[in-house]
Amino acid sequence: MTVLITGAAGYLGQAILRAGAARGAAMRGLIHHEPPPESIQGVEWIKGDVTDPESMRRAVDGCRAVIHAAALVSIWRRDPADFFRVNADGTRNVFQAAFNASVERVVFTSSFFALGPGTGAAASEDHWTSEEPPTAYGRSKREAELIAREWARHHDIVTVYPAVIFGPGRKTQGNYITRVVQDFRRRRIPGLLGPGDRVMTFSYVADVAEGHWLALEKSEPAERYILGGEDASLTDFFGILEEFSGVKAPRWEIPYPAAWLAAMLDEQRAAAFGALPRLTRETLRVYQHHWRYSSARAMDKLGYTRTPLKMGLLQLFDALGCPVPGAPERIR
Repeated sequence: MTVLITGAAGYLGQAILRAGAARGAAMRGLIHHEPPPESIQGVEWIKGDVTDPESMRRAVDGCRAVIHAAALVSIWRRDPADFFRVNADGTRNVFQAAFNASVERVVFTSSFFALGPGTGAAASEDHWTSEEPPTAYGRSKREAELIAREWARHHDIVTVYPAVIFGPGRKTQGNYITRVVQDFRRRRIPGLLGPGDRVMTFSYVADVAEGHWLALEKSEPAERYILGGEDASLTDFFGILEEFSGVKAPRWEIPYPAAWLAAMLDEQRAAAFGALPRLTRETLRVYQHHWRYSSARAMDKLGYTRTPLKMGLLQLFDALGCPVPGAPERIR
């Protein structure tokens, strides 16, 4: 059974390919403009674009399943409509092409943003808020989620929701935590955004990739699963980075109004010169909420496993060329 993986050259997409290669899966990797990753063998590469229905028809031809992981992931775009064109309209194109070609199952990579922020307690797949996600990316993923739920009424679409993904891998805009870790080590984080007490769920990238294959292989039709990991506040997360790097974690709390002004100025600079802002007003809104989710359903139904946060960060530090002394003792 050949499985098409969209977004195959991306941070998560490459991890999904590696997990598929480990189980001997026959895979076709959809890439846009990027050259095929050389480190992953045994993949049939095909160029295409989820926004182009004809290229999607060619991509799914002969495939019996699709893992739709392609997405435009970024903290900012000059034109926010780009997110909806790729993430929402592109998802509709994938479903249309797949089921017109009699594909048996599509595993759709949604986002925790689509479910909305929580209250601090671990939310489930049934969580849904009337409050819109705080970022254009999140709003586009919510629109894609609604498209997936409509199609799942008549087709086998299994939806998975990674939390905040971290771990070794390609340095893309979707690999946000690696950038945070590098900024921390270089002392580029001046303070905490707000009190630093908002809790997030951190998902190790290899766990998320494995979870996609488990969803493809084991799920009941049209089911939904959160692929999460360990929970930590921003203060706790920076505390681990301090322990591993020896760099003092920021203690100063940056008031939200001050951060808001800095983000607005950074966005204006980005719009004028084309550079990606380091902080946006939408990102600031993210840090004002809890994003904590439970993986109980995936663990119970799929056998999904979670890598502890410290263990995953040790792997990330090692991949960045800065192994942590006494690593085994650090995770006890």
